[in-house]
Amino acid sequence: MPDRFILYVILAILMALLSANVEAKDVPKAHVVAAILVAEAGGEANPGMQAVLNVLNNRARIKNSILFVYQAATKKWQFSAYNRVAVSKKWTDAQFVAYYSKHPKYEAALHLIRYMVMKKLPDVTGGATHYFNPRHAKPSWAPPKYGGTNKKAIFTVKIGQHVFFRNVD
Repeated sequence: MPDRFILYVILAILMALLSANVEAKDVPKAHVVAAILVAEAGGEANPGMQAVLNVLNNRARIKNSILFVYQAATKKWQFSAYNRVAVSKKWTDAQFVAYYSKHPKYEAALHLIRYMVMKKLPDVTGGATHYFNPRHAKPSWAPPKYGGTNKKAIFTVKIGQHVFFRNVD
């Protein structure tokens, strides 16, 4: 049993070290995440995209790792902008990136990702793992005040048009 624990710790340390920089092999994942930031919050000021990235990072199994943030971002039926385009249209990651990389805020999204990987991106969401725009959605996981049924979800902050929550699961 202790041997497995030590192996797990070593593996976690190696993963953290490998994700210390956005390296060439991780560039496609960073670009997919940047495209998701633009798709979800490109109409917001940069703090809106930062907040979405904070949510992705809060959902990741290992924080500040582009691999684990990518996995959280592309998990099926988690982020409506990704699902609406990449999943429902059966686009590849390359097609998704090609479409959103033309957005004027795409470079700003990549910049935010670099800061996250360097562990220099503060969490402006108060630990939120979920968010939505109340003008466009009323998810069941939201608290009753926001049209949902989850009495345990805790509102953390409103940034731009999005409201953020923790304790959703």
